[in-house]
Parts: sequence; structure tokens; C-alpha cells
Amino acid sequence: MRTIGRKLLTTINTCSIVERSVNKGAGSMAEVIQFRNSSSLSFEDISSERWREYRFPDGQTVRIENPLKLHVSDNGHRIFDASGVSHYVPLGWVHLKWEAGDGEPHFVT
Repeated sequence: MRTIGRKLLTTINTCSIVERSVNKGAGSMAEVIQFRNSSSLSFEDISSERWREYRFPDGQTVRIENPLKLHVSDNGHRIFDASGVSHYVPLGWVHLKWEAGDGEPHFVT
């Protein structure tokens, strides 16, 4: 399954409904992912990124495909992706890079 598009539909209190288009064989379909945030943390929309990659001093990398939401804290980044997976990347990386989608801004937050 390959994501070919994402769109934020609406935000209701601490929930966001996110639609993503996926390529399945010859056709495509829309899948709805619900972002639920019961914490006091605020998340920024980073759905314009195709992926983001963190590189650590030992050479290890963490790559997150289709990130949708980001919270930056003093200890690291919390990221929600288009597959519905929540990620926590602790501080300590030496490099962070990402790729913007076609026609999307290169910096959003």
C-alpha cells in the first residue's frame, strides 16, 4: 500500500479526522484515520511532508513515512503518521530531514 495523498478534513476538540488516498492495484481508495489526542499536548499539521528522517550520532536513522501531526517537546518529537502509528523520537539526533509533497510548503512549523 502506497500513500499518494493526504488531506485534513476537520478538527473536533481533541480529534482530527484525516483522509488519505491509497493506491491499491489499478485503482485508489480513501481511508479515514482518526487522530485522538487525550493529552494536553498540542500537535501541528505536518501532512505536507512525504517523510521525515532523524539521524543519530552512531549513524542509526529513524524514517517516518507520511507524517501527519507533530509535537515538539524539550525531550523529543511525537509524531502521528498516516498509518495511524504514533512515534516518539528522543532528542539526540544530529540531523533531521524531510521531503515536502508536490506543491507543498517546505517549512510548516
